Amino acid sequence: MDDIALMKIALDYATDGVLLLSRNSMRIVSASKSAYETLGYSEAELCELGLCDIQKKLSKEDVKNYLSCNAEDNKLDKVIEVLIKKKDGEVFLAEISIRVANDEYATAVIHNIEERKKIEIELESYKDHLEMMIRVQTEDLVTARDTALSAEKAMSSFLANMSHELRTPLHGVLSFSSIALKKIDVLPQEKIKSFLSEIHESAETLLKILNDLLDLSKLKSGKMAYSYGEKNIVDILGRVIREMEIICGYKNICTNIHITGNEKKISIDANRILQVFRNIYSNAIKFSGENGNVDFYIDYSGRAGVGIEICDEGEGVPEDDLVRIFDPFIQSDANSKTPGGTGLGLPICKEIIEVGHGGRLEMNNREGGGACVCVFIPTERLNKHAHVE
Repeated sequence: MDDIALMKIALDYATDGVLLLSRNSMRIVSASKSAYETLGYSEAELCELGLCDIQKKLSKEDVKNYLSCNAEDNKLDKVIEVLIKKKDGEVFLAEISIRVANDEYATAVIHNIEERKKIEIELESYKDHLEMMIRVQTEDLVTARDTALSAEKAMSSFLANMSHELRTPLHGVLSFSSIALKKIDVLPQEKIKSFLSEIHESAETLLKILNDLLDLSKLKSGKMAYSYGEKNIVDILGRVIREMEIICGYKNICTNIHITGNEKKISIDANRILQVFRNIYSNAIKFSGENGNVDFYIDYSGRAGVGIEICDEGEGVPEDDLVRIFDPFIQSDANSKTPGGTGLGLPICKEIIEVGHGGRLEMNNREGGGACVCVFIPTERLNKHAHVE
């Protein structure tokens, strides 16, 4: 029995497709049963082919180089992925390993890896999806942590501000009432009136703070009641400006009104809108320097509603604060130079305009310095869900 016959007997026990190659010509001289079954050729057909006929990745020279490198120790060198072409033209991905059998022959073992590759791709997809889920959840956790820290910081700042805002008027009430009680028999009437005036002013400050807290609670729970009627915005603003005349006089601030279009009445809650513009105007005065200007721009020209801008000549608002300044308890860094307030005014104003009237309230910085609060109140109230008295 010759060498080929002996090798053929050994090859038939192989589970993978094994080809016996001539080292000189790289033609197939025999193969295992599994090779015939896998490739779809008969024994006679397959022996008419060379290794390069069933795959194109490895040339004769490549195979000879692999074999020459391994001839001395007869060890497997590399496993190479190739596309193997079957008799019917179908191709499949396989690993092929070539090694020296003897001086005349070499073997090429073909292992189909289609299923393994599918599993690897599927596992890689699962891995990528899992990594994406972990990344998203991590980002969500980081965002939640940052939000919680920001809320904690805001609440701490609010409590500190609130303590100060409450303590100051309470201290005034206690101090002036204590002095008046101790010296009521000897103090002149004018002095007693002055003390009572201070006590009254401090009590009004306390009441305003408590009202802000109650308003915010009602707004957030949707229980704020509105009473709508047809009013002209100019009349509301005129009242606010008259109320602040004395305060403006202290800083010599000039208030200017600019009107575009024909005046008209729109459906609003006059008291709530008065509250909004009173807050915005007092902020504009607070952050403006002496001898400055506060400008009201009222635009009646749009059919959809009325636009109002209140602009001051202060230092403006840091860009990072332009959005978050409407969050409850948040105060702009610009407020550090003019301390005071609870950080509730603007959030309440935004809720009244946007929820109560279906409008918009935004803030931006004015070219040349200062901040502008932009309010838009629609002619027809867009939010029909606001609680109406």
